[in-house]
Amino acid sequence: MYIRMAEYDNIELRSEKVQEIIGKAPGGIVRDGIGMLTTVLVCLALVACFIPYPENVTVSVFVTQVDERYVEVTALVPYRFITKVHKGMSADIEFEGYASSEYGLLKAEIEGLEDSIVTVSGDNFFSTKLIIEKKDIELYHLQVKMKGTASILLSKRSLIDMFS
Repeated sequence: MYIRMAEYDNIELRSEKVQEIIGKAPGGIVRDGIGMLTTVLVCLALVACFIPYPENVTVSVFVTQVDERYVEVTALVPYRFITKVHKGMSADIEFEGYASSEYGLLKAEIEGLEDSIVTVSGDNFFSTKLIIEKKDIELYHLQVKMKGTASILLSKRSLIDMFS
């Protein structure tokens, strides 16, 4: 009797009515899924259009001069960025021994560029002079030859602008 019951269940699964119900996807789920997918894609497109994406280059810096009014810092920037770095651009600097989580980042401005190539370990660089205003460095005891890392903001365009 047990075998007959199993055969009966198999016959029911093969019937046309059962196959029709199993073979159809519910319309509401398909409709809602397409609607959600479209909403997500539209939101991603809006994000790509309006939210800016900063393009930075991170470089090594060292203090070259400490004056009463300002601190001069020299940065060696990879030569491939020679067309993107200009006078007046901003940079955020973190010096050794002064963690940015505690002391924050120092704001600097590019004062000058040198076109001459500096080769270090087989890589080409160009030199830039960064200026930090003295009023911004009260917590820091900067000295000549002190090293750090700078992040120079190259552009702040949206992703759509970058690809168009």
